[in-house]
Amino acid sequence: MDRKLSESNIPKELINFLSQGNNILLIKGKPGTGKTMLSLELLNHFRESRNGVYVSTRITPERLFASFPWLKDVIKTESVLLANKKGITIIDTKMKMYSLPFERVYDFIARLNNPLMIIDSWEGIVREAGPEEAEKMLSLLETLISKKSANIILVNENPDLSTLDYLVDGMVTLSDIDIFGEAKDGRVWSGLLERRSAREITINKLRGITRKKKNYAFTLYEGHFKYFPPLKPIYLKKFNIIPDPEKDKISSGIPDLDKLLGGGYKLGTSTMFTLEHGVGNEHFHFLIFPLMINTLLLGRGLVITPLEGLSIEEHLKSFQEYVGENVNNAMIAQKAIYERPIPENRFFVHLKNLDKTLESWFAARSKLVGRAKQPVCHIMSADFIEHSLGYNATLLKVSMDLSSISEWGDVYISITKRGQRAVDQIAQMCDKHFVLKNINGAIFIYGVRPDTPLYNISVTSEEVKLIPVL
Repeated sequence: MDRKLSESNIPKELINFLSQGNNILLIKGKPGTGKTMLSLELLNHFRESRNGVYVSTRITPERLFASFPWLKDVIKTESVLLANKKGITIIDTKMKMYSLPFERVYDFIARLNNPLMIIDSWEGIVREAGPEEAEKMLSLLETLISKKSANIILVNENPDLSTLDYLVDGMVTLSDIDIFGEAKDGRVWSGLLERRSAREITINKLRGITRKKKNYAFTLYEGHFKYFPPLKPIYLKKFNIIPDPEKDKISSGIPDLDKLLGGGYKLGTSTMFTLEHGVGNEHFHFLIFPLMINTLLLGRGLVITPLEGLSIEEHLKSFQEYVGENVNNAMIAQKAIYERPIPENRFFVHLKNLDKTLESWFAARSKLVGRAKQPVCHIMSADFIEHSLGYNATLLKVSMDLSSISEWGDVYISITKRGQRAVDQIAQMCDKHFVLKNINGAIFIYGVRPDTPLYNISVTSEEVKLIPVL
């Protein structure tokens, strides 16, 4: 596994805590929440600085390495121990098995420098060895920590409060949670239409470490634990042209989003994105900017009714660096109160005047058809239109837009925000509907039509990726 990827998989608070040494970390959660995968991910992260030992009460080394092939580069076979009523079973490099009593585990670990020991699970140890032997083992582990600067990770399948919670230095809880879409005024939908499954890690305590956040969403995608930190603005350093995925579709500029869309944006159809509370213009920018750049790099026309708060100059400046002279194929709306000459790269949204707005939009498209390749890509921010024309006129404009798009064979993207009056009506008009949601500062997307699970929007300076929450 890529070392750089591993470093980004675990909350920094946990890394800082286990980097200190002399600590016991308790990982709690119900079965299936990802406790084992988190403990193995921690082994992976510290594989160069610590000698990992994995003690399991449930899984043999063969099954462990079969389930997680990447572990072969992380931990030695003889460092995977199986606990049972007789003690600890050790398998050496020749796959020969021999047993040690629980107290002898101390001698085994004590020979290692900077050991990181995982016991999965502590309930299994208590069940196999009995409460008295388990208590002795915990006492030996505490001695080991003080003498060898070891770190111990205990996996516990009982999420309820116990005396063990008070004895350990750090504790995290993993949970399966339900995420609901917003219906109105921040309230969630009462039905199940916009319920999605997610995972959450809660940092209950880490002695000596300041928590930046208490909760993070995470995934178990591709056999790895990966958490999702808050999404921060990142500058895309480069962009490669993505050709049309299919004859009747254009690319979103993001391969992962193309897959979610069923192969890209289909010609003559409309797609709506809804931004929920906590999702800002800067977050959606990561999804829509690649589409704009890819459209212009391919020499096609681009018609933009921008999100409220984004200026025309900002758009043009950001395009210029990537597309050069092709920036002239972008037409951007601006608000107008009265008639005036239309400058280059502009068309007007006439306040309270739907007819003039439609006329200006048609003229902008006609101008582009004369100098740019087709199809034309239309990006329409419904909050910009609703603030300019009002609710009823917005619905009528969208209806007429979609009729024209179908006739022209163009692509139409509608952007709405929760709290707008017209959101539900526009959603019914568009062919596809996706929602962007903020979960603990990280930004996710899911499809309402088509119905899809949650995907995290992960951004680096090189690319935008959608990572499924599994």
